[in-house]
Amino acid sequence: MRRAYIDWLRGIAVMIMFSAHGTDAWTRDADRGSLIYYGRDVLAGFGAPLFLLLAGTAIAFSAASRARKGASDRAAAASVATRGWQIFGIAFIFRLQMYITRLFFRWRSI
Repeated sequence: MRRAYIDWLRGIAVMIMFSAHGTDAWTRDADRGSLIYYGRDVLAGFGAPLFLLLAGTAIAFSAASRARKGASDRAAAASVATRGWQIFGIAFIFRLQMYITRLFFRWRSI
C-alpha cells in the first residue's frame, strides 16, 4: 500500500531544494547578510536530508511489500539494488549529456 504522506513530504523536500537554489541564484550580494536570507539558508539545509530520509523509508517499505507478497529476502534486496543502480546510471547519462552539449559543464564538477 502506497503511503501518500511520504510522497507529499518528498515533494515538500524537493520544493525546499528548488527554492534554495533559486533564491541563492537570484539574491543580490547586498541582501545575502539579511535575517530573511539566513532563515532561508537554515530551512534550505533540511531539504536534501529530508528527501534522502524519505527515499530510504520508501525503499524499506518497498522491500517489506515485496517480502509480504512472497518474494524472498534476497529477491527483495536484489530489486532494491537494481533500482539503485538504475538511478546511478541515469545520473551518469545526465552528466554525459551535459558534457556532450557543454551546458554548464566544468571538468572540476565531476
